[in-house]
Amino acid sequence: MVRAAAHECWPYLMFGEMLRPPEIQVPQITASYCKFVLDERQHYVDPKQRHEVRDDAVQQAVWRGPDGSLGCVFVNVSEEAVEFEVTLSDYGWDRAAYDVDRVTNGESEEWLRGVALPRGERLELGALTVVLLRVRPHEGSKHRSDTG
Repeated sequence: MVRAAAHECWPYLMFGEMLRPPEIQVPQITASYCKFVLDERQHYVDPKQRHEVRDDAVQQAVWRGPDGSLGCVFVNVSEEAVEFEVTLSDYGWDRAAYDVDRVTNGESEEWLRGVALPRGERLELGALTVVLLRVRPHEGSKHRSDTG
C-alpha cells in the first residue's frame, strides 16, 4: 500500500476530492493489534494488551483526481484471494463512453475501452493486493444528451 500511495494513487490521495465508494460484498476478517503505550519515559508496543477488530477484507475508496479522472482504489488486506462484484459509476460525468485502466500492485494495463457507465464488473484481488481503477472519458466521447 505504501508503494501505491507514493506512486499511482498519489495525485488522488493528495490532491483529489474523496467520493462515496461503491458498496461491495466481501468477507469479514479479524485483525489483531497490540496497544501502543505512550508515557513520559518511553513509547512501546505492549504485546500483552491485544485489541481485535472485525472489518471488510477489501477496503476501498474513490477520488476525483486533479485532472478530473476517477481513481477507484481496492485493497485486499486479507491473506486470502477475494472475488466480488462492483458497480463502476460515472459520478455525474454523464459521458457516452469511458476508458478504465487497471493498475495491480504497480503493473498498469488497459482494461476497458469505450464502455458505458454505470457498469457491473467482477474483480478478483489476490492476498494483500492493491488495485487502482483509473476512469476517464473515452477520447472524443460526448455527453449522453448530445448522442441523440
